[in-house]
Amino acid sequence: MNSLSPSDIAALAAGGEETLHACFRAQAVRTPDRPAIVFEEHTLTYAALDARADAVAAHLIAAGVGPDVPVGLFAERSAAAIVGLLGILKAGGAYVPLDPTYPDDRLRFMLEDTAAPAVVAQSGLARHLPPGTGQQVLEIAPDGTVAAAPVSPAARTGSGAHLAYAIYTSGSTGRPKGVLVEHRSVLQYVRGVWERLGLETGARYAMVQPLTVDSCVTMLYPALLSGGCLYIVSEARAADPQALGAYLQEHEIDALKIAPSHLEALVQAATQPEALLPRRWLIVGGEASQRDRVARWQALAPHCALFNHYGPTEATVGVTTYRVTREDAGQAEAALPIGQALPGSYLYVLDARGEKVADGEAGELYVGGACLARGPYRQRRAFVH
Repeated sequence: MNSLSPSDIAALAAGGEETLHACFRAQAVRTPDRPAIVFEEHTLTYAALDARADAVAAHLIAAGVGPDVPVGLFAERSAAAIVGLLGILKAGGAYVPLDPTYPDDRLRFMLEDTAAPAVVAQSGLARHLPPGTGQQVLEIAPDGTVAAAPVSPAARTGSGAHLAYAIYTSGSTGRPKGVLVEHRSVLQYVRGVWERLGLETGARYAMVQPLTVDSCVTMLYPALLSGGCLYIVSEARAADPQALGAYLQEHEIDALKIAPSHLEALVQAATQPEALLPRRWLIVGGEASQRDRVARWQALAPHCALFNHYGPTEATVGVTTYRVTREDAGQAEAALPIGQALPGSYLYVLDARGEKVADGEAGELYVGGACLARGPYRQRRAFVH
């Protein structure tokens, strides 16, 4: 069976009715025996990942989870995290990533803010959840198997207008703010980066971010919706330049998304910095990219296409991309341009009165289009569309 074709990828967001889990299921039917995720000693094929996510979904549906219901996802970077994520989506719910390193006060706030009725937790971590918040807890093993007794198969529910996830950011006031992102916005984003970056089916993607950071979406869904393989990099390995470089080379990683400062720190400390660059696509984002750094990366991997990616969490990961060229190193400006809007996104530079400025004049950047999140979550209000 073949992977999804580029035309299939381009059609993912058409009509806005498709869901991430339905697209993943279609890929699993096409390529059941192909590796879908790799984490340390655990490798799951598309068929195995689909089946284990179904088991999680069945338990959640029995617990009352359905469309737009938030479910906490309390897991380290692991196969279990991806199984749990897909299981929540298959139940119709929206996953809320909870980092096990967060202090109790932050975890408690997020659980109370969402009023999540359930938490999917990696086995061994559930005891670290703050007590007294009232969630049902479903434990899954590090390889994604469900520890609880099996229940009836899950029914796949939901539409593109339903929530896929809620990512908590610091917020402008420093108080955590849950950003609500729908399936159709994520699919529109996948379509946009697929076209703009020139991604291809069956590629190998490395995810070095935790699920609590929305930049992980750039690797996560293009991999799993196109017959690619997602390599989940442990936190320790992602911080070790020698270990990460060896890993990327051993697994012949094609695509990597990483923050510029993270990559530069690794390159500066590495004995073989060229090993830290992927074979085909390097995407940097999350902060401004400096031309001098980019010039060094280009020299290390002249074969690799390098893209600067920009966008706030509220606009579903990113809204612009800029492909770096050889000429960029000689420009006077220190920072790289943010580039052009992805398909389905619209950018406006407006003045203080909300009117468009003339070319060359300064103003504020406004974003519009299908990329926009539903809005920030408000404490103690239900997840409703």
